Amino acid sequence: MNLVTTTLKNSIQVIIRFIVGILNIKVIAVLLGPAAPAGMALLGQLNNALQIGVSLSTLGFKDGIVKYVSQYKGNKAEQNKFISTSYIAVFFAAVFFSLICIFFSRFLSNYILKSEDYFLIFRFAGIFLITNSLLNLTISVLNGLEQQKYFILINIILSVTGFGLALGAVWLWGLNGLLWAQIFISIFAFISGIIIFKKIIKTPIKTVSSDVLKKLSKYSAMALFSAIAVPLINIVIRNIIINNASLTTAGLWEGINKISSNYLLIITSAFGYYFIPTFSQMQKKQQVVDEIKKSYKLLVPLLLAGAVAIFFAKDLIIKLIFTKEFIHMRPLFIWQVIGDFFKILAWILATLLIAKARIKTYLTIEICFLALQVVLVKTIITQLGNNYITLYYAIENFLYFTTLTVIFYYYYFKGRHGNEQI
Repeated sequence: MNLVTTTLKNSIQVIIRFIVGILNIKVIAVLLGPAAPAGMALLGQLNNALQIGVSLSTLGFKDGIVKYVSQYKGNKAEQNKFISTSYIAVFFAAVFFSLICIFFSRFLSNYILKSEDYFLIFRFAGIFLITNSLLNLTISVLNGLEQQKYFILINIILSVTGFGLALGAVWLWGLNGLLWAQIFISIFAFISGIIIFKKIIKTPIKTVSSDVLKKLSKYSAMALFSAIAVPLINIVIRNIIINNASLTTAGLWEGINKISSNYLLIITSAFGYYFIPTFSQMQKKQQVVDEIKKSYKLLVPLLLAGAVAIFFAKDLIIKLIFTKEFIHMRPLFIWQVIGDFFKILAWILATLLIAKARIKTYLTIEICFLALQVVLVKTIITQLGNNYITLYYAIENFLYFTTLTVIFYYYYFKGRHGNEQI
């Protein structure tokens, strides 16, 4: 019931972000016309590159901040040490990686966007890295403080202003404007974040604790690897598709991913806010087992219903959300929805590993399955062709979920007692 309550409270921002996400796809598809698939591929490349930059700049502190701010909610002095230390560390890290973007702008433009013509975008990416890193940290602090109202407000502002900026940019300057808009999207929400920080958090940002850095670093390895590796693998996969098929085919793959990310948002939006704090505070194995069981009883029917609905409505989805240039996306749906189903089930178990700081287990699994993705997509696109480029996604997520289930059984069932402390 706590998960249901959290999801319902979160529903306003979820609905807004879902609608904005769908409208964003439609605007890009219509205004870019025949160039829409290629433009969507390049936009995906840039967004993944920015995600990597922000992840590096936040030092992987996101989940650790949520855990410790929540854990020390009864100890204000200790809580303030975590908040102050994290803001100072993230600010200097963001400045450092901003300078890297500036100095290596031509290389990044050529590798990420397949042309040096966009090097100025990467030079200005420093602004994005600083504002977005501090914004993400603020959201994590609000999450840990369980200030859901403000957590939701920032996400709504980010979604609405981002859509408005992207709409104006693509209308006036086409693809080039759309890419530039991604750099400045976070500035508006960042200003709101500053206001909320002064009103709610109020922590003096003036001290750095080595002990705090040591504790947060335990989460950095897991969080950084996942946050960097996933968008990096997406960039590699797009490059494989571009090199073995075309930029247009990569755009179709990007389009089907955007459909997934938007409808899965309805379910996953509560994950970060609910599961990390919940798992972090649980001290007995039986509590964890019960929570997993209840969550699956709720989510499995919803996921199945969503997957079936998306598959049978694929023609309508392409017509309403995209344009005729995306009609060749139809064969990609079946494997994508299967992959989505197992991906969400696996995410809950992966979140448990993060919350309980099982670093070696988490990193070993992630490395193996990220490498598997590259091998699968390369093999499938060369052996089976463009219509099967999402088959790798279904296979990888099924095996990922199976592996995590076995590990969960080992940690929480085999030879263990439900009341055992963790």
